[in-house]
Amino acid sequence: MFKRISSNLILTVISIVITLALLETGFRVYFFFTDSSHTEVKIPDYIQLLPDSGRYYGLKPSLAAPISTNTHGYRGKEFAQEKASGVYRIIMLGDSITFGNSVPWDKTFSVILEDQLNNTNTTRKFEIINLSISGYNTQQQLATLKEMGLSLNPDLILLNVCLNDSDPVKDVSSAGVKNKTSITKLSDINLRTIIASSHALTFLKVKFIEVFEGNKYIFRLLNSPDLFINNRVDEAAWGTMKSYMGEIHDIARSKDIGFGVIVYPYSSQVSITDAERRPQQDLQSYWSKRGVTILDPIPDYVSAEQDMFVDGTLHLSVYGHNRIASAIRSYLESSRLIP
Repeated sequence: MFKRISSNLILTVISIVITLALLETGFRVYFFFTDSSHTEVKIPDYIQLLPDSGRYYGLKPSLAAPISTNTHGYRGKEFAQEKASGVYRIIMLGDSITFGNSVPWDKTFSVILEDQLNNTNTTRKFEIINLSISGYNTQQQLATLKEMGLSLNPDLILLNVCLNDSDPVKDVSSAGVKNKTSITKLSDINLRTIIASSHALTFLKVKFIEVFEGNKYIFRLLNSPDLFINNRVDEAAWGTMKSYMGEIHDIARSKDIGFGVIVYPYSSQVSITDAERRPQQDLQSYWSKRGVTILDPIPDYVSAEQDMFVDGTLHLSVYGHNRIASAIRSYLESSRLIP
């Protein structure tokens, strides 16, 4: 009896493996001959390709809709390249969280924080320039600093870190946008990277998300710590991300520019213990060795009276932006990063 069950189980596993292998082969052949991508999204009209830039892509300047941009190609009000006398200039480096996906630009924490600082300090004017672009990873944030940020003569650099900033640069071309995942060593192999590397599994995941779109429970499950978040720390890309972070910090120190770091959580991390948040623990250790005090705003998420997330997963709601602005202001004051 036991042998029969074991044999049936083995045959079932073999059948599943063969089926997945055939599906994967079929998907790869189809996408190869159609010159398409298994994660392709049509490139939005407001995106411009930057083939000679380390940023690879950016926003078109002077847009009115669907995203308003200034003449420099960033979200927010117009700013002068030359810093005015007496101004304390802060630049924000980040991705879609700092960019402010799904909220008006004047409701983002960069704008709110600037207003808070100017309303509480009568002796100095503060200016915050948001150089964040949705989808950027730490490599692109470093390129943004080199290509644009330093020319603005900032007094303070704030690096806003999302845990997916370790993902490789998105492949953006005239054909569309696709995510890329590199498996370079055994510790890179986990459920997240296997799905991202597979045409068939990614297709099934996308369809699954489409079916359950708007279901916050499903989206939290898809970004659960055990399945998709904590294992990032073991991947080679995580170490690469930290090396880019270190270079940003080294540039700031070499030019005597203030430097701070804020780390943003996924919604599925809010209800777990500090010890269970492996990425945050690792980044705390990394920055502590560099002598940098970081802001981990988890307490603000835990004690929030309204939903911090506009999408139930990662991006901040208008309420969330207001709460984070206040948390950053307290962090800047307690860390003496502002005069």
